[in-house]
Amino acid sequence: MELSLDQQECLSKLIAFLNGSGLNLKSTSDKSLQKLQFEENLLAVLGFAGSGKTELLKYLVTILEKNGISSANIDYEAKLKEGTRCYAILAPTNKAVSVLKALGLKATTLHKVLYSPLYDPNYEKISDWLRGISAKPVLESLNDEKLENLKNFFSQNPSVPGAFASIGIRTSDFIIGWKRREGLLDIGIVDESSMLTSMQIADLKKIFQLLILFGDPGQLSPVDQDGRMVFHDLPNNRKFFLSKIHRQSQDNPIIKAANFLQDPKIMFEDFNDYLNYLSKTDSRILISGPTGSGKELVARKIHKNSNRSKEPFVILNAALLKEKTYEKELFGEEFDDGNISFGALERANKGTLLIDEVSEIPIETQANVLRVLIDQKFKRINGSKYVNVNIRLISSTSKDLNELVRTKNFREDLFHRLNVVPIELIALSNRTEDIPLLIDYFKTKLSEINGFPQPKIDIKNDNLYTYNWPGNVRELRNLVERVTILSSNESKESINKMINDILNSAISLNNNDKSLIEKSFSSPLKEAREHFEKEYLTNQLKKNHGNISKTADFIGMERSALHRKLKSLGIKGIN
Repeated sequence: MELSLDQQECLSKLIAFLNGSGLNLKSTSDKSLQKLQFEENLLAVLGFAGSGKTELLKYLVTILEKNGISSANIDYEAKLKEGTRCYAILAPTNKAVSVLKALGLKATTLHKVLYSPLYDPNYEKISDWLRGISAKPVLESLNDEKLENLKNFFSQNPSVPGAFASIGIRTSDFIIGWKRREGLLDIGIVDESSMLTSMQIADLKKIFQLLILFGDPGQLSPVDQDGRMVFHDLPNNRKFFLSKIHRQSQDNPIIKAANFLQDPKIMFEDFNDYLNYLSKTDSRILISGPTGSGKELVARKIHKNSNRSKEPFVILNAALLKEKTYEKELFGEEFDDGNISFGALERANKGTLLIDEVSEIPIETQANVLRVLIDQKFKRINGSKYVNVNIRLISSTSKDLNELVRTKNFREDLFHRLNVVPIELIALSNRTEDIPLLIDYFKTKLSEINGFPQPKIDIKNDNLYTYNWPGNVRELRNLVERVTILSSNESKESINKMINDILNSAISLNNNDKSLIEKSFSSPLKEAREHFEKEYLTNQLKKNHGNISKTADFIGMERSALHRKLKSLGIKGIN
């Protein structure tokens, strides 16, 4: 795991603070339990979404573990051995805890820290027996057979809750009450600390000798905090700040990580370096942004720079599939005659799979996708044997998946597994300063592809910056391609006039062509989408004189998929 410069600086400050307070994080020799000498027991690591807080948290935990500081599992079964220090990772909500656990961190809720469970005495008897502390208990509720099953499971997997689960019993059934925790713990690491109240912090201070808060100053504060968060009043020497991703290069236009616009002064050296870093990992990535903002471009760049670059890059556009074909397209199908239709997962084996518009996958199919992510294996339709795959999964969406999760239209557990590394692309109209860079990039690439000289485009043309660019980066690319083909040898003035005519025509079309808009807004979503798709594809076919291959290449769709889409919309041959 590699850290950015600001993360390294922040980590160094944290370690220096811990070492100056009685810990020795350079070796495991100091395990004495004298009280830590913190002058102040509250620190904060702050950064907006996407700035690397969680990655830094994971790195800090790794260092603590290597230095003999153990995770304090709050439940009865994991009482710490005497002579060891401990840390605990906390979060205010179950949702936040589930996100941390999905990343491999041993997190728990504030409630479980502030309050310890009171267990039925029989539970403690069984727990002690499983650990070899006491003799086998005699219980009416559990016969010898069940007790032996518990023992057998525990000998292979030393988990009391797991042992009980193996015989169909939940450990929560043994909780008879709660009491405020009295024992003093060492280090508390609190994620999503922007949600904490002053009262919760006061309670946590009574339990932990040191609290390290990880928080996002861009979030809303709790309703009873008068607009302030618990870390706002900390002195600057106890607040460590992380930068955010803010720049883009020629190969990755119009990219922002999370919400960097909240603070334009904070930026990473180069977003290209960040993409290169992501390329060398196998982390799942979720790219979000409006249509035409460059999601596929980013995915292709990540694959191109990855260790899988020589393996397949497969795109599955979920928005173009019929409801009953999702699983076939994903998993493939076996036929009675022995033939096999390979799905996207299998075609992408050892390489990268991009699921475009992942929000369109039916809720029923989402469970199967989740299972593949967990197991890395699946069965083809009508198949009897599992197929093992090794893929890097990238997803993209133009919709707000958080909102879809909230409305139960997208599985929360799948969302968290897809959203390991979020990348957000913003509309071109909000990043007009990137237009010169993009024009230069597209001029170079398109001239190479088409064999034409680069056109003399005046990047000072005001219309380029006042136009709304509803088609985003894709629309700008189309404009540059059109100019490159039609007028690459003409003067700057002539090309300027052509660009102005094209943009003015687009504005006029957007303002005056109300029929499609009115038709769409007066129709259900499915019908509105069909109206637009039919109009769009008809126009593209006309531009290409009915040529299916050229149209498919232009709109970024496979030829076979375009044929299916045209048939479903009732669009016949156009010349």
